[in-house]
Parts: sequence; structure tokens; C-alpha cells
Amino acid sequence: MTPLLSRRAAIKAGTGVALATALPAHAAVAEDSNLLWYDAPATEWVQALPIGNGRLGAMVFGGIANERIQLNEDSFFAGSPYDGTNPKAGAGLPRVRELVLAGRYKEAQDLADEVLVARPRRQMSYQPIGDLLLLFPGIENAQNYRRSLDVDGAIASTRFKVRTVTHLREAFASATDRVIALRLTTDAPSGSVNVTLALSTPQDAEITVEGDDTIFLRGIGPAQHGVPGGIRFETRVHVRRSGGRQTMGRDGIRIEDADEVILLVATATSFRRFDDVGADPSAIARAHIADAKTKSWPDLLAAHQAEHRRLFRRVSIDLGRSPAADLPTDQRIARSADLDDPALAALYYQFGRYLLISSSRPGTQPANLQGIWNERTAPPWNPNGRSTLMPR
Repeated sequence: MTPLLSRRAAIKAGTGVALATALPAHAAVAEDSNLLWYDAPATEWVQALPIGNGRLGAMVFGGIANERIQLNEDSFFAGSPYDGTNPKAGAGLPRVRELVLAGRYKEAQDLADEVLVARPRRQMSYQPIGDLLLLFPGIENAQNYRRSLDVDGAIASTRFKVRTVTHLREAFASATDRVIALRLTTDAPSGSVNVTLALSTPQDAEITVEGDDTIFLRGIGPAQHGVPGGIRFETRVHVRRSGGRQTMGRDGIRIEDADEVILLVATATSFRRFDDVGADPSAIARAHIADAKTKSWPDLLAAHQAEHRRLFRRVSIDLGRSPAADLPTDQRIARSADLDDPALAALYYQFGRYLLISSSRPGTQPANLQGIWNERTAPPWNPNGRSTLMPR
């Protein structure tokens, strides 16, 4: 981002620059100044849009006939509690010191690798929970497509038109209600939402429907580096619809001709602390769903956005605006070396703040290399640190 910040020595007189200034809670926010938006669905994971509440994370792909919501929970790792102390360390440390003091550094390093480094040598990998899959029959030839992430409102949206009907899909991860919430609607008078829900996972798990409104995924994390898997997890998806009809299958739910569908997704693991993985993930996830399902969509959204904005609106940044800000975000990034686009630098800064708010809150685990978002069971970054990119 340095070229964007240094392209001009100063913004034109009269534009003004505000960096890290307090923003009152009631302050108006420009409609598009904190918006990432794209005119096509994501075709790979790094293009999807992240939402999170500090503990739960999801990547929203914005598909048209097929939508993928990739799910994470911040305490879900491979392995189980173990003692990584090298049993040779006590006896080997004096000899390593002697070799260092003697200037025999290569020998000291080789011996340290053998007698001091923990066993296993590598940490356990952060794991994906799986995917919530939404299949929409009869959706084709979409027009006026737009997917977006409002980092001020902390909500991801996908909007497009099929024939005369505009479809809107919204998703957010609520820190107040501890669930991921999705809403599927159209502007048709009635009966235009048709969707089949399913779950998938790379983990050792079972997928089951329960009652007439829930599908859940229950399993255990994998073994790794000789340490057996021990963290159990459960993801529950509660369905609430207006109008239409619903059919429960063996491992999925089909909804036809509904006016509106709201999905509440709760995930929990058995993790309590570094040496205790004895919690009951089913009881925790059930409790979170039970609390959230008593609230309307407007109430869920209002509580979520008030809590997010309590943190996000502590800071504003204005570097000026040019016509480049009207382009889709991926085009702005691709052409950033040539465009006069100071607002992209401001958006990048605010997106970074959004990611930290969404991936690390009091009471949650520290953000790892990609915040709380990861689709791989063996991520190449393995697994701590931080490196996050704006969807391109």
C-alpha cells in the first residue's frame, strides 16, 4: 500500500486529511467509503468475504445458484493436550552451552535440535469446521450482480436479479448473540425463496437432521504429529422460514416457495483451556441457538451492529476521494499502481481494523495467521502469526 500513500505528497488543498480521529457513534458514514464490493462471485477462497465475531468465522463466496459458507471456530485445532518437553533437555543443556562458549556453533545447533527442541517439533494445525452449502434450483441468467462487505456495518451481502425478481442474501457473525446469521429474501410479493441446505466437512464427523428445523454436524479433530485428535466439535444450523414448505432429508433440508428464510449457525468445541478439552460442544451450541432464535432478524442485526460499531467507529480516516473509488474493489486493487485512488488506502486500513475486531475479542483465542479464517486441514503457515489480504 506504500505507493498509494506516497503517490502524492499531500491531498489537494480543501480536501483535508483526517487520521485516527475519534468518530462519534452517531456520525454519518459515507455510503461506500467502508465498502468492499465485487461484480462477480468468488471463484477461490481468497476472494470470499470474511465475517467473524471473535470466535466464529465464515467466508462468504457470494455464489448465485450455489453458495458456500466456509466455517471456522477459533479453538478448533488438530491433536489434543500433550506435554512437548524434550526429555533430553535437562541433561543436554550444559553441553549445548559449552559448545556455544567454545565457538562451535554448528555442533551446538545440531545438539540443541536433538536435545532441546520440543517433541513433536511442530505445533498442531488450526482446523476448518466445514461448509454450509446452499443450493438454489432454477436460478440462472442472473443480472445486476453485486456482492459486498460493509466493514462499518459488519455485514456481507449478495444481490442480483433473475428475470423480474431481485434476490438478496445477507450474512453476519454476531458477538452479542454468538451465532452466524443469514437471511434469504426477494422483492417478490411471496413464495420466491427455494433452497436446499447441506453441511460438509473434511473432519471425522456425522451429519444429521434433527426435528423439523435443524441440521447439525458433529465430529472430532484429527491426529497430527503423533498426537491423537481430541477436540470435539458441533455445528448446528437452525432454520426459520416464513411461508412455503419444508422437507427434511437424511442429511439436508429443502425449502420451497418461502417468503423469507433465516438461518442461525452455532458452533462450539470441547476446548476449555490448553490442558482441558472436556467441555460439551452440543450443549453449548444448543444454548446459543436457543437464545438467538427468540429474536427477530432486525433485533439480531441491530444488536450485532451496535456492538461492532462500538469498536469500529472509534477511528475514522479520510485521504480524499477520486473517481477510481466507484470501481469494484478487485479492479481498484489490480490497477492500484496506475490509479489515483487515495480512498483505497483508507479502505485497506479500515479493512485491517475490521479483521482484527472480527477475529480477536476479549474472551476469545488470539488471532492466528489468517485471523480465524482457514479452509485447510494442513495450512502452509502452520498455524500462528498473521497475514491477511483484502479479497482481490
